Amino acid sequence: MPSPDKIPLSFNRDRAVRQLDARLEELLEKLRKNRPSEDPWMVRRAYEIATERHHDQFRSSGEPYLSHLLEVAHILADMRLDATTLTAAILHDAIEDTEYPVSRIEERFGAEVAHLVEGVTKIGRLKMMAPEARQAETVRKMLLAMVTDVRVVLVKLADRLHNMRTLEYLEPDKQQRIARETLDIYAPIALRLGMGVVRGELEDLAFRYLEPEAFFALQKKSAKRAPSTKNFSRKSRPRSRPNSSRPAFPPSSNLA
Repeated sequence: MPSPDKIPLSFNRDRAVRQLDARLEELLEKLRKNRPSEDPWMVRRAYEIATERHHDQFRSSGEPYLSHLLEVAHILADMRLDATTLTAAILHDAIEDTEYPVSRIEERFGAEVAHLVEGVTKIGRLKMMAPEARQAETVRKMLLAMVTDVRVVLVKLADRLHNMRTLEYLEPDKQQRIARETLDIYAPIALRLGMGVVRGELEDLAFRYLEPEAFFALQKKSAKRAPSTKNFSRKSRPRSRPNSSRPAFPPSSNLA
């Protein structure tokens, strides 16, 4: 098997394109399942435009920038959001990073998508540095006050969540800055919107980079406790009644 540096560039490009296309199909399938009445053409068209606009851009990980846009859309699709929001997610960096006019977005996708993309762009241009808790609260209030559609904030939170999941590829100073900003600004906003799972993951990821020694020590301790916790739960689990038609525990509800 040839080493990665001897594999033709065209092969790597073709493989990346196939992976991105497959990820798009998975996204469209989620949309069909969650929103069967909505036409996915808009999401597919947004993907085509993003492919064209971001074709020569890559992330610090070496992945095509388009992969980030798709993953942001996937996070929102898992929240069962609509095609308009997914379209805005795929286009959310088009204005800032490729100078794609908002007027073109409105012309091709309508005013609603253009409004969402423009809102995310405005949030990205805010000065988020908050060395003091009081200043952080001011920034959070300003951010929420400038947004007229909560979906703008949802796209930005999904964008930040995926960036935090891939933060390892950045320089340490950038990791620290982004992690602090996440902890001070974005995690509290997620909490305010009732997004406890997103808030928890943002805080955990920020903790990893702000206090790495404490994070990995806690992770190690949790891993050691896992087997004993598993055994305890197995021993303490009540036996089901042979003649009962009701389960020992009620089924967990599936919350979107």
